[in-house]
Amino acid sequence: MSIVFSHTTALEILRDPRYGASVAQARIPMPSPEDPPSDNELSRAVNRLGISPCKETRPHMACAHESGLRENRESVIHRQSCELPRGAYILIADGLGVASPEHLLIQMAPGATDVELMLLTCELCGLYAVCEDEEYGITQRPAPLTTKERILGYLNELGPHPHARRVRRAVAFVGENAGSPRESMLYLRFSLPRRLGGYAMQPLAMNLPIEMERLGSPVGDRTTRMPDLVLSLPEGDRPGICVEYAGSPHLQAGRPQLDDLRQNELMACGFEPYTIWSEQYNSMNYMDNLVDGTLRRKLGLARRRPGAEKLALERARRDLLLCELNSVDGRHWGISESSAEYESLLARVEVAKDAEWAKRNQTQGKA
Repeated sequence: MSIVFSHTTALEILRDPRYGASVAQARIPMPSPEDPPSDNELSRAVNRLGISPCKETRPHMACAHESGLRENRESVIHRQSCELPRGAYILIADGLGVASPEHLLIQMAPGATDVELMLLTCELCGLYAVCEDEEYGITQRPAPLTTKERILGYLNELGPHPHARRVRRAVAFVGENAGSPRESMLYLRFSLPRRLGGYAMQPLAMNLPIEMERLGSPVGDRTTRMPDLVLSLPEGDRPGICVEYAGSPHLQAGRPQLDDLRQNELMACGFEPYTIWSEQYNSMNYMDNLVDGTLRRKLGLARRRPGAEKLALERARRDLLLCELNSVDGRHWGISESSAEYESLLARVEVAKDAEWAKRNQTQGKA
């Protein structure tokens, strides 16, 4: 009897280093089971994989026979509604499989908000996995589980699907190789268009390996540094611009010295690094001044001069995006748009939109 775990159960399995590493290295496609397992078969499979019952009340599974959803006390069965491409499910143990990272996004889309779906895509394309049992809530991966190119290739094979458009939209905005959820959030704040609360900056890469000379070592000794966000590379007399996020791990004993050494080496090879701590990340005034004031000028981008109404609308959208990002924990879905703070900020966005629209009409009328 073969069993394929899906949805949040597949996500938990892929986050487990025992299985995630093998998925990143090689995949064996697995057909969808025709029928769901018995309760005893499910129990044995859960024990084999070491899925903790406290993480999820009922495992989610997929099967091909008929379509629709069936729930009972022991499990949730998702029946396929269409033919799936080869590789939608992958083998992780004898007779046991999970949804591939690409198909998992399709499965998770209905229950996730747009921001949650983007952050999940960042995680699957990144170098970390959310893990509540770890001190800082994540474990590091040696390699991403998938890539943006691979996700888009799968969507092309899948063809018309109710959730494919939202996944494509998420992929369009996310970056690859993030090392933490906060790096993913910082990337989104930089990359998203202003209508979605971002700064529309388009970073070049996250954790881009940059080889350089190691300071304080014999001549010729080289090292590799990977800045969190690279906005530009050194060119002529113009320095490269990179941004580092400094979270709680950077406060550990000895870490500030290592961070200073890293920063000095980046400057020595032509970069101008900027560090953002949590307090600064959550200060909209600081971020606005840093990104729209300093970084745009350093990158040679034109100075923006929006009117007061448009400026207020963009600020309201940035506040709304920050609220959503800070509410995502990677374990609960559909929550980023459910808080009272979100509703209040959304109302502020609507008021600002009306004011900006009225100003635009007034200006056009005068013209």
